[in-house]
Amino acid sequence: MFPSLDYTISFHVGVTTRMEQAQMTDEQEETHDQINQLMNRLAGARGTLFKAKKAEDFQSVGMKCRECLLLLVKIFAQTQMIPKGQEMPQRGNFIGWCEFIVNYFAPGASSHQLRSYLKGISKETWQLVNWLTHAQNANGFHGNLATEATEKVLLSLIMAFT
Repeated sequence: MFPSLDYTISFHVGVTTRMEQAQMTDEQEETHDQINQLMNRLAGARGTLFKAKKAEDFQSVGMKCRECLLLLVKIFAQTQMIPKGQEMPQRGNFIGWCEFIVNYFAPGASSHQLRSYLKGISKETWQLVNWLTHAQNANGFHGNLATEATEKVLLSLIMAFT
């Protein structure tokens, strides 16, 4: 009935995914949809990178990675993450929001190293993709580095969230 191993595995993964989705709560389904939205946006950046030839094309990769990071903040940022007496960052303030998001997801003294790492890669990635957006000498290495760094931030914060 199954003509190849690839077909069999694809069928199995599809059935398993559908079964798990059927058991999701509305909140889990919304989170799943938001994560898919993030990954689709990152896939768009990778698609642009794959076709890129000129510096402007690679700059566009930087812009798409930047949009991924801003969508991440839009999805995760919540007012309850802001401690009393502190000002809420603007929605476009990725680094400012990451401070609060990471503090919220990794609280306590025992998570100091984790917070430091997550904040560091978030800040450095934000600066990298913004630099790439304006880099006159942008090339494939820069585009690859930006998409890989963006993916690392997305996956790291998603894992901290779940």
